[in-house]
Amino acid sequence: MTEDVLDALVAGQVSETDQLDFKAGGAYQATRGPRGDWLTEQEFAKDVAAFANARGGLLLIGVAEAGGKASSLAPITSVASEAEEQRLRMALVNYLGPSTETFFLSIPAATGGFYLGVVVPPSRRGPHAVLAPSSDPKAYVAVSGA
Repeated sequence: MTEDVLDALVAGQVSETDQLDFKAGGAYQATRGPRGDWLTEQEFAKDVAAFANARGGLLLIGVAEAGGKASSLAPITSVASEAEEQRLRMALVNYLGPSTETFFLSIPAATGGFYLGVVVPPSRRGPHAVLAPSSDPKAYVAVSGA
């Protein structure tokens, strides 16, 4: 996968599906997720769990979406690709249960930074759940397929 392929997704305004999800470069960088009480690491674990619990999928971090369609390239520029992959892998260790297989692919951006592809195969170990934002460290939220 190359930046040219990602450019083609944007040019063609490719739609998100139950097996394809786009996230802007900073989607998992903030402290809190879109739900407010979830950490962005929990949000990432939720996205992975949804794919693993269904037919699998591809998460493209660095491709922004509008109305469910690829709208622009927004690479990650705030951290090295190895550090971001390690942080997201730790998010899965800390918040996803049971663990599932994931493959990370760093794609260099011509203007600097990188995009990150996360391939999540369908899992036979599910259902997968995410550790909930709660005072009970054993509280999990079930996540259905995307």
